[in-house]
Amino acid sequence: MKAIKITLVLIAMVSTIFLSGATAEATLADRADTPSVPAAADLNRVEWKTDHSGNPGFEYWDGGRPEELYTYVTTEQYTWYATSPWPVSEGSRSYGMQARAWTSYSYPEARLTRSSWSYWNNPANLTLKMDWYVDSLATPVDGDVFEINVELGAPGDRELHYYFGCESTTVTNSSWRAYFFMPGDTGVWNTFDRNITEDFFEAFGSYPVEFQLFNIYLRSTSSEYSRVFVDDIWMVNGSTIIGGATQNGNFETGAFWYSATDYDPSIVSQSTVREEGDYSLNMTTISDGNQSRSRVESHPDKWVSTSNPDTFQFSWRVDEYGAMDDDTYAWVYVSCSNDTEEFYLYYMLYSGPGFVFPYSNSIVINATGYNTTGQWNHFSRSIFSDVNAVNQTSLLQIDDVEFYTFARTTGARTVLLIDDFSLISAAISDMSYEDQGNPGSMIHAWEDYSPTFNVTDVAYSGQKAANLTLVDGDYFYSEQITGYVSADQYSDLWVDLFWQIADNTGGEGNQVFFTFYLYDDVGDEYYSLAYFLLNSTPIDVENGFDAYILLPDANSEGAWINMQRNLYDDCVAVFGASFSARLDEVAIEAQVASGGRMEILFDDVYLYTDPEPQIIEVLRTPANPAGGLPVEVTADVYDPSLESVMLHYSVDNGTWVDVVMTLEGEVYSGHIDPQVAGTDVDYYVEATDAFGNVVQSSIYSYTVTPGANLLPIAAGAGVLVAVVVIVVVYLFYWKPQQGAE
Repeated sequence: MKAIKITLVLIAMVSTIFLSGATAEATLADRADTPSVPAAADLNRVEWKTDHSGNPGFEYWDGGRPEELYTYVTTEQYTWYATSPWPVSEGSRSYGMQARAWTSYSYPEARLTRSSWSYWNNPANLTLKMDWYVDSLATPVDGDVFEINVELGAPGDRELHYYFGCESTTVTNSSWRAYFFMPGDTGVWNTFDRNITEDFFEAFGSYPVEFQLFNIYLRSTSSEYSRVFVDDIWMVNGSTIIGGATQNGNFETGAFWYSATDYDPSIVSQSTVREEGDYSLNMTTISDGNQSRSRVESHPDKWVSTSNPDTFQFSWRVDEYGAMDDDTYAWVYVSCSNDTEEFYLYYMLYSGPGFVFPYSNSIVINATGYNTTGQWNHFSRSIFSDVNAVNQTSLLQIDDVEFYTFARTTGARTVLLIDDFSLISAAISDMSYEDQGNPGSMIHAWEDYSPTFNVTDVAYSGQKAANLTLVDGDYFYSEQITGYVSADQYSDLWVDLFWQIADNTGGEGNQVFFTFYLYDDVGDEYYSLAYFLLNSTPIDVENGFDAYILLPDANSEGAWINMQRNLYDDCVAVFGASFSARLDEVAIEAQVASGGRMEILFDDVYLYTDPEPQIIEVLRTPANPAGGLPVEVTADVYDPSLESVMLHYSVDNGTWVDVVMTLEGEVYSGHIDPQVAGTDVDYYVEATDAFGNVVQSSIYSYTVTPGANLLPIAAGAGVLVAVVVIVVVYLFYWKPQQGAE
């Protein structure tokens, strides 16, 4: 027994010598500062912000107008008291109306009516007479319109439309509108004389009980001038109501008549003079002494904060700037608000030297490049920061963004180009809730504020979260517009949030779900996918979604649960492999049964794209590889949709060898084959996710050391063999010999 103990001690000693000669401490070849397993929403590596502008870069157009944006322009339209050499039917004056269309989508409308109207009942045998003159109608059929529109009560409003020197083949009579076409020669005075009471009976089968008003219109659809004149208007109902000197029916004075404001044209159009992409926005004003103004608006309605500041960017260029005076200017207007105040920002692009800003209580900032012409200028600021420079607030809603140009001076022609317009902030504005109000205040970020959805200090992380509590049949719905977020085969799009069901009582009928609404531009199709966090009844797809997923941890109570889902993968699973769309909005919907109660908490709510895998560290063992020994390479790799990790190595600058790395514990491992001493080895790690995003580590190198490194191993092995031989001889030869003696 004593001999056996001695033998084991010797073996242990020799083994220690053997192992100490064969191993070395692992060397850290590459290490990032980030943890080896990033948090579910690691904002340092994912793209959690998106563009909330209505038309990114002005690339999308429809009929000459930018899609997704509200567009306003003034049109060329004039009315005036005309005297010789303009045509006059009687006396010394007539009334002229002129219009011209500059674009195919914006039609001017000159209008003449009374400065005030008094309705009266029973307009029996009401007659209307007027002299009319067409100087030019460029498109008299299904184009330019010169008409008088008479409105009467039946009861209920009904209209008589009399077209002069023009006609339409597309309009039809209806139960509330009738059309009459009055032929006449161009360049001469014609007379209109109708019993409108009888025309009303002919059109509608009954007599009117009330006269209301009439309007005279000239609408142009052509790029050539349309010009008409009217004179000597009479309206008689047993006695003269309008006519001659009565109510200035002959236009000899300036009283009683009202005309629409005279405007000079402005143009909003697509331009190929651009800074990026294919198109830019052209805003042109042309003034001959009347107002010319244009406006292009976006309504992002996004909340920004200290932890989620915005970036507001665009490029702009002034190609023409005629009559640089106080009545020729352009700005970018932004309206925003918080719980208690409204804020107005004006970023000035150009204005005359004596320009006085017309509005008080506004923040006015001259943009970089202010009043420059003939060059592209680049605007990049934070609306949140600009407001906070004057008024401190931790949370701000950006309501409207407006590009605006104005001119009102003869000869003032300006051409302003805008391109690469974007407003970037978080795709979903909730995030960590740390910038929300005090506990108990309502949650801001969703479209509809509700006292049932408020700030709580029971948080998964930080100091604040959101609490949604419903009782006794309550229902809750609210939504957020997400901006242009792609969900297709190239988009690694993730929904990431924490939730906790704090209470779920009162029987069946309690439910909470998020619905994601997507739109396919190519197929012109809408999709909606719901994720259920809480459900106690059979799910009804009539709730307003196309498909649903009951989350694995749905209905779990009392603990924070992380929902981390790839939205594209889920859409493919329910809608098919050809799915391709963009995410437009997300909604929260919840309801509770009668007599029931439901309380759910939310925290760290994010929507993001995960662009590529992250290789956090690469190790090799041993640090100084010796000839004849394999080398293990390990890599700590993270990506929620990770598909493969490969080790690539090359010997003496030869062909690269590919090795599949396998997951062992929390790291991926691969081996480089044994090489002879003096060999140079280069290697790197490559990770690929399911969306084809590829990332490579740095290339690392080592030179295989000589075989001398194996001497301690050989020596140790020799000693071990000798000891074993001695023990065997002692036990089976020498000791028996001693016993025999």
